[in-house]
Amino acid sequence: MKKICVLLTSFLIVCLFTFNVKALETPNLSNYENALAEINKEYHTHFMILTEEQYKTENYQSIYKKTYDEYIQNILDTDVEIFKSEFIKAISYNDNAEVQINTNARSTFGTKSVNFYENKNRMTLSYKYNGRTFDTSYKPSATVQRLNSSVFFLMRSYTGSFKNSNRTYSVIASGEIVTGFGVQKGHKFTVNFNL
Repeated sequence: MKKICVLLTSFLIVCLFTFNVKALETPNLSNYENALAEINKEYHTHFMILTEEQYKTENYQSIYKKTYDEYIQNILDTDVEIFKSEFIKAISYNDNAEVQINTNARSTFGTKSVNFYENKNRMTLSYKYNGRTFDTSYKPSATVQRLNSSVFFLMRSYTGSFKNSNRTYSVIASGEIVTGFGVQKGHKFTVNFNL
């Protein structure tokens, strides 16, 4: 019986020690969260530091190429002013882009790319046309490529519609702005492709 009590006591001590060490290791992000709250208030944005659940369930590990602990440590290793400047860099943009398509008379299929979000991304439209108008029987497809590794737009979905007597195809890309330290969800860019 004495051995069982000693074993249980030892087990409890080890468990309590492990719990206390874990509690001490929990990172304090309050300075960064306060800085982000100031930016969100001043610029009317909604940037956030990702939670571990968001990080894992929404596949940010493939975007950041880091574990969640490394992602948090990267924030903690960064000066708060540099942290703030990364988010401010992500704010300055024009969320509309327009491009003119020059059609090739020998083909009725084409692709056109345009840089947007201050050259941080490129959108490519694959389409079919009929003379000076888009062929509405073919649904164009849009893809977005990131050109900047630290701040960029991540497209999660898009919608498209024909406008201007089928001479314009307007793409509304929905997704989030991604910085090295966090994201702003629910952002949209409109890109108009004109024939």
